[in-house]
Parts: sequence; structure tokens; C-alpha cells
Amino acid sequence: MKRLEKLDVMVPADLAEMVRARVAAGEFASDSDLVGEALRLWQERDANLDEAFEEVRAGIQQALADPRPSISDEEVRRSLEELYAATVKARGNAA
Repeated sequence: MKRLEKLDVMVPADLAEMVRARVAAGEFASDSDLVGEALRLWQERDANLDEAFEEVRAGIQQALADPRPSISDEEVRRSLEELYAATVKARGNAA
């Protein structure tokens, strides 16, 4: 079992009321359980964000290392316009 440590914290009144309401509704056994779950979710979210940022960084590095020539802004615009027109046409025909 993990070692527990007591912390005294101050929270805004609306958050304190939310904690009390959730405990009173039986969603959590205690204020500590609710705060512990909130902190675990925060930790999990941060880990997921770190992973997502690392994927973006890897993608950027891969793009920078790509030896293929870049395409111009005009080529990108033309390609997107063609894709948009095809999508609009397909949706119109599907209706």
C-alpha cells in the first residue's frame, strides 16, 4: 500500500461545495478519495499530453529530414481546392 501524506489545501468555495456534493451523493467515499482521483486523472492527462507532444516532435523531425522537395503554397492551395471540390461533389451526389 502506498504511503499516505496529509495535505491541507484551500480551494474556492464553489469547488469545496462540489466536493461535498459528490461525496454526499455517494460518488466518492471521502473528500480525500475525490481529490486523489482528480490528481490521478490530472497526472494521466499530463502523461498523455507529453506523449502527444513527443509524437508531434517526432513528426516534425521526420518532415525536416525528408529529402523530397517541398511543394509550393500554390500547389498546396490547388490540391486543397481540388479535394474540397471533390468532397462537395461527393456529398451532393450522395444526398
